[in-house]
Amino acid sequence: MREASPLDELADAAYAHAEIAFEYESEGERGVRRVEPYRIVVHKSRSSLLTWDIERDDWRTFRIDRMSGLERATTFEPREIPDDSAAIHQLDSTPPIRTVLRFDASPSTVADRLLTQEVELESLGPERCRALVWGHSYQWLAAVVLSMGVDFGIDEPDDFRRHCETLRDRLDRALRN
Repeated sequence: MREASPLDELADAAYAHAEIAFEYESEGERGVRRVEPYRIVVHKSRSSLLTWDIERDDWRTFRIDRMSGLERATTFEPREIPDDSAAIHQLDSTPPIRTVLRFDASPSTVADRLLTQEVELESLGPERCRALVWGHSYQWLAAVVLSMGVDFGIDEPDDFRRHCETLRDRLDRALRN
């Protein structure tokens, strides 16, 4: 069994609703933060953790590469993430298309293979995760997801499901010719 990456450990803590503490460095300052982790967020190819910051009583994101000394604490009752959660972590505009997918892979595997600038990853247990992906076209997303080499399911939207059905039919015709 492989050793869990920090990204997978954080995703697992979010899945288990386990409060965490960690050392965080930003702009040369180090401090200990205590948070309720919710999701892994990839923005501009950087992985961050979307959290409820207990001391600041507000939603925050923390870059995973600036964290160290991760410690789990007690469990917490999850809060509702605002509908516009993408706006919590993004500094610029969100691409217009939002797709929700399930993968039979860990969050770190999906983050490594999903070639996108905007995604939120949520653990669904060992080697399973849910991805909220923002993009500009279904054509691009379908090509990327198919090239990942990971089984997946489509939760929404139905337009992406219909696009994938059209691709399936096109592949079926190509294989018959």
